[in-house]
Amino acid sequence: MADTIPSIAAYFWSKVSIPETQADCWSWAGSVNEKGYGRFWDGRSSQWRMAHRVAYEFLKGDIPDGQMIRHLCHNRLCCNPAHLEPGTAKDNAQDAVEAGRFTRGSVNGNSKLTDEMVLYIRRNPDGLKGRAIADKLGISPATVSEVKNGKVWRHVAA
Repeated sequence: MADTIPSIAAYFWSKVSIPETQADCWSWAGSVNEKGYGRFWDGRSSQWRMAHRVAYEFLKGDIPDGQMIRHLCHNRLCCNPAHLEPGTAKDNAQDAVEAGRFTRGSVNGNSKLTDEMVLYIRRNPDGLKGRAIADKLGISPATVSEVKNGKVWRHVAA
């Protein structure tokens, strides 16, 4: 098996385009999955693996348990270890929000609330109970409760 590791690594890196300026993204030029991430057939484990995870492991070591590998450059095909960092799913979601890849609030097409409705719920100028607010706005009492308790729509300040 030791003989196959260098050949697997050589094959893997043959699929990565490393520019002269190594600070730039190292683009995966192999197969891509349905979400736009590079994928690599790992003969050691006989399974498809995400290319950026393989790159991280080859150059930085094991991925900590329960962690994913985040793209700090926001380029799903990047395999540059300087652009890859372990983190939680929450860290990764926050990265997406900060990069503008994740819509939230009223700009999300599935949203039933507007920022104004959220402010109304939080300020409750009419002194209504949760169910009355829900009825007035055409939403569920549970949604009113989640907005009041800051579980959703945290980005709108009262």
